[in-house]
Amino acid sequence: MIERPGVNHLVDLQSEWLDKFFTIFHDIGFDKGAAEAGIGVVVFYMVDRSISSIETAAKIRKKARKSEFVLLRNAAIGNLLHIPSAARSYMRIDKDRDLSLPRLSDAASVFIERQGFTFADFIARNGADAPLEIRNELWNFLEIIYNQREAGRSGTTLLI
Repeated sequence: MIERPGVNHLVDLQSEWLDKFFTIFHDIGFDKGAAEAGIGVVVFYMVDRSISSIETAAKIRKKARKSEFVLLRNAAIGNLLHIPSAARSYMRIDKDRDLSLPRLSDAASVFIERQGFTFADFIARNGADAPLEIRNELWNFLEIIYNQREAGRSGTTLLI
């Protein structure tokens, strides 16, 4: 990451590694060091439909204080924000952004899970490889995501 600062890097962690990773992240001051090196750090955390997911988001935020923190809600997974106590806990988390991914139909989900599918190719080909209904749904999906973009503190524009 340090050798290639102009390239975006993604670290995707399984839930069982979150606590250990962010404890080390915090203890070594990774986000502060990255900022000094001119590297912006953005932590995306996907909230699911458990209260422990919201609690974990709050813990991670406390360990990643110098990083941008983005909570991501995926309608396909669901969440607990319809429950007042969960919504209050969620709203207390200091976040830089709050993003929402719409739910895709089963047909669209199967289509994008195909081997070799990328949204970059879908866009480049103007969706030509997709059946009309799926093409329209995926364009709507991308438009919803696009409309949530904004410049982050690190100066980068959010790209999903």
